[in-house]
Amino acid sequence: MNMKVIKISKVAFDIMFVIGIIGIVLVSVMTIVSPFIVEALKDTAGVATSGDFFGVPVTVDVAALNEATVTQLAYAAGASIVVAMAFGTYIAHQIRRALRAVLGGSAFRDENYDRLRKVAYAAFGLIPVGWITNSWIATVTEGSWTLNIDLPFMTIAGGLLALAVAEIYKAGITLQDESELTV
Repeated sequence: MNMKVIKISKVAFDIMFVIGIIGIVLVSVMTIVSPFIVEALKDTAGVATSGDFFGVPVTVDVAALNEATVTQLAYAAGASIVVAMAFGTYIAHQIRRALRAVLGGSAFRDENYDRLRKVAYAAFGLIPVGWITNSWIATVTEGSWTLNIDLPFMTIAGGLLALAVAEIYKAGITLQDESELTV
C-alpha cells in the first residue's frame, strides 16, 4: 500500500473539511444578512444576477418582488446551500477519519466499513437536497415553485462506488478475522 498517496489524500480531505466548515459558517451568516442585501438591491439596481448555479443562470428581477418574497427566497436559497455544504463536509469528514485509521495501521476495521456506508448514504442524500435547491432557483427564475426531479449520474455513481468499496472492506475484515483465528 502506498502510504504517501494516502497521506496526501488525507491532507486534501482535511483541507476540504476545514473549507467546508468555514463555508457553512459564512453562508449561514450571509443567509441571515442576505435579505437586507437583496432589499438594498431592490431599492438601487433593480436586477441582481448571481451567475450560473447548477447549470441554471440565475437572474432575479428584485424590483418586481415584494419584501416578504425576497426575504423568503433569500432564506430558502441560503438554507438549501448550507444543507448541501453540510452533506459535503460530512462526506469529507468520514473519508478523512477512514484515511486516518488506515495510516494508523488499522485499515480493515468495522468502523471504516461504517464510515464508507455513511459516505454513500450522504451522497444519496445530496440528491433530494439538489432537487430542493433547483426548485428554489426555478421559483426565482420562473416565478412559480416546481419540483424538478433529475438523477445526477455522478452523485449516484459516487454513492454506489462508496457502497461497493464498503463491501470490499467488509470482505477484507472477514478475511482478516479468519486469518487471526487460524493462527
